[in-house]
Formats: sequence, C-alpha cells, structure tokens
Amino acid sequence: MYNEFTAIIERDEDWFVAYCAEIPGANGQGRTAEEARASLGEAIALILEGRGEDALRGAPESISDTTPRVTEYQLELYRQAGPARRAQIAADLSDAVRETTMAGIRRRHPEYSEREVADEFLRLVYGFGLDRFSI
Repeated sequence: MYNEFTAIIERDEDWFVAYCAEIPGANGQGRTAEEARASLGEAIALILEGRGEDALRGAPESISDTTPRVTEYQLELYRQAGPARRAQIAADLSDAVRETTMAGIRRRHPEYSEREVADEFLRLVYGFGLDRFSI
C-alpha cells in the first residue's frame, strides 16, 4: 500500500523544520529543506510501522474529500500561521482524530467499558494495549 502525506517545511534560522498534519507527532529537521523532508519521511515511517497493520485495516484507499484547490488554500493558511497557531492546529487535529476513533470504537462495541475503549484505542494506534502498563 502506498501512502502520500503532506510535508510542511519551514525555515527556522539556520535549520529547516518539517511536520505533517496528517500524522500527529511526525516531524523532522535538517540543514537543508531536503534533509528536513527526508528526516520527516523517516519519522512517518517509524510511526506507521509502530502502529501496525491494524490501524489501517478497513480504511478506504482515498479518504480525502478535499479538492486540490482547497488543499492548496489550506496549506497557504498553514504557511501564514505562526508557530504557536500551527502547534494549536496540530493539537486540535490530534484531539479530533482521537475522539473520532474512540467514538467509532464505542459504536462498534457498545458493551465496552471506558477502560476497554481506551485499550482498543491503544491497540489500533500504537499496536499494544493497556496490558503493557502496570496501572
């Protein structure tokens, strides 16, 4: 399966910083834009590898309903936003994805307790459940 993600690359003094809004927590850096992009690609690969195949099971090949023109407009807005605003957008997206995923688990498994919902969420996203922790 081939995945395509958007790399947002910015210059921060002598460094280039890259992040990907579609993959919360994925970021990279380098002395050149290409080094930052390559670093980001490695981070994305590690995150996806850690999530396991279950995270993508049942997902359609294309999940975007955004036209290329709107996507370009969104990217321009991200580029114009300051670092604090971009960080807030990423945090909001992470929260939205987490809540949507947990709502889907609750809908598929209405018999689950909140602990079981959290456990299933960890299994889907990270490939392991709460049993990995002594809580």
